[in-house]
Amino acid sequence: MKALLAHPSLSRHSILPAVVILVLLVALPFAVWEFIQTGEFYMFSHRFWPDVVARFHGPGRLRFIFQPTVAIILGARDGVKDRRAGNPPFLWGLVFHPAGRPGLLRGALASVRNLVAIAILLDVISQFLIFRMVHPGAALVLGPVLIGLPYAASRALTNRISGWRWRNPSTVQVSPPPTDGECTRIVGRVSAGQGRDLPSRDIQGASAAAQRDGRRQDVSPERR
Repeated sequence: MKALLAHPSLSRHSILPAVVILVLLVALPFAVWEFIQTGEFYMFSHRFWPDVVARFHGPGRLRFIFQPTVAIILGARDGVKDRRAGNPPFLWGLVFHPAGRPGLLRGALASVRNLVAIAILLDVISQFLIFRMVHPGAALVLGPVLIGLPYAASRALTNRISGWRWRNPSTVQVSPPPTDGECTRIVGRVSAGQGRDLPSRDIQGASAAAQRDGRRQDVSPERR
């Protein structure tokens, strides 16, 4: 057992997906048997959509709130990373930037892999508790949709919103005007001919403050 856990291909991040795959494989023969008996594929039958609605009222219905919320948070985090890295919005990049598409998909899979696995596993459990039957195909569709759509939308929108905020001049922080003590120091240095290394912004601020105080001193001569 220890040797199995220590195997390099069985990392901590791959245990949960492996468990989900095992559960789906166990449920697959029962789904095949039902198909043979009824002659209809469950996801294209008249039972599929009523069963989807029944999930909202059965055990585990809170997952329809918590799991999309977590996906939105993860998407917002990755959207900020995309903006800082100069990458296009997630959905735009997937559609119109084929060269960067593999990298975007790998990053998204790394972020939500375990979350998608949990969503699939919870859907399997929910099916068994409500219908006393498990349909692997439905779990493989509903689980990723429950996570993928909120994540993709959140990642793309966060990238856009971050870009608008950084381009908005109103978000630029303006330094406060110099205090009276700083004005006196700046005036003294300029008068002594030592204002060469002072920023023009400080000299202009000191001049404006001096004029407001009635001290009509010329603090902006040509710095030598």
